[in-house]
Amino acid sequence: MLGRCPECNKLFAMKKTGKKPSREEDIQILETLTQPHPKGEIQIMVEHFVPGKRTFYELTHQCRYCGYRQIKTICKDTKRGQNR
Repeated sequence: MLGRCPECNKLFAMKKTGKKPSREEDIQILETLTQPHPKGEIQIMVEHFVPGKRTFYELTHQCRYCGYRQIKTICKDTKRGQNR
């Protein structure tokens, strides 16, 4: 999309002005343990679920030229116990 403003259609116009968390959910994340096989294949050993959280963020972008504001929602999944 190259940061094109949907209002004035100028390229590289949209500038990120803010990111704030809007909500969180508790989820289960599938974790797969694998091991390489002597023939070069990847062999799945164990699949299990680990606790995690899904955080939703609201990204705000604003046009540098006309001032048009755009809000987009994204989500990020993390395992419990990770400090990121």
